[in-house]
Amino acid sequence: MSLGLSILGFGGILYSISMIGMNGFSIIYMVEGLIGLLGLAAFVYRQMSLKIPVLQLRVFAYPMFSLGVFLVMGCMTLAFAVALLTPMVLHDVMGLSVFMTGIAMLLGGIMNGVTALIAGKLFDEIGPKRLIVVAAILMTATAWGFSEMSSSTSLWIFILLNCFILISIAAIITPAQTNGLNQLPKRYYSHGTAVMLTLQQLAGGLGTAVFVGIMAIGEKKYLQTTVYSDNIMQYAITTGFNNAFKVALVLSVMVLIAALFLKRGVTRCGDE
Repeated sequence: MSLGLSILGFGGILYSISMIGMNGFSIIYMVEGLIGLLGLAAFVYRQMSLKIPVLQLRVFAYPMFSLGVFLVMGCMTLAFAVALLTPMVLHDVMGLSVFMTGIAMLLGGIMNGVTALIAGKLFDEIGPKRLIVVAAILMTATAWGFSEMSSSTSLWIFILLNCFILISIAAIITPAQTNGLNQLPKRYYSHGTAVMLTLQQLAGGLGTAVFVGIMAIGEKKYLQTTVYSDNIMQYAITTGFNNAFKVALVLSVMVLIAALFLKRGVTRCGDE
């Protein structure tokens, strides 16, 4: 039953958001979203009442874990947005081939992986707060840069922005996850990891549905209100991309504000 409720809850919410993003607001989609929310509420209630729940939601009683989950979800949402939207601009606006688009994104992927390795050492040396706050500032600045991008933006500037946002995401996710799990008692370690991984997947789905939908709506509105020209599709895609990253900018600011409340997560003595 728990599995069915989770599918109804998470699936209903994601489907509703994706349909609204693709087609605009509709009573049908809103009802589907409401059904998803009710399914999610029922899932949470059932997990709290079971002796052996599928997901141990009592881990959210630990504030640094809850804050870590929010930071990780916010960054995962942005990571999926970057992974999906930037290739569209490189290929359809800047005119790169599929192969060259992959090459252009390769540097950002490498920097993301290297940063994830370095972030663990920095976490031990300077603690989570300073590391994550600096990374969140970089992420916010980069999201703003993407939101102001135009069809005449240099390819190298675009590649640098892609690198910076992937660096900042990697510098937040690993320390935030580690810091959150560190506050949990030993008996909750496995449960905390399961919750974190589950919500990361949910965040990825939300990022896909929300940001692709926003970009599609921006493109559609531009095409409906603009006189046809030779480069109209490039301008439409750029407008949709800008709109999506304006929302990403808001999310980045929320991550930055949340990071200001971080404390090092340390399990209390006696917690097992």
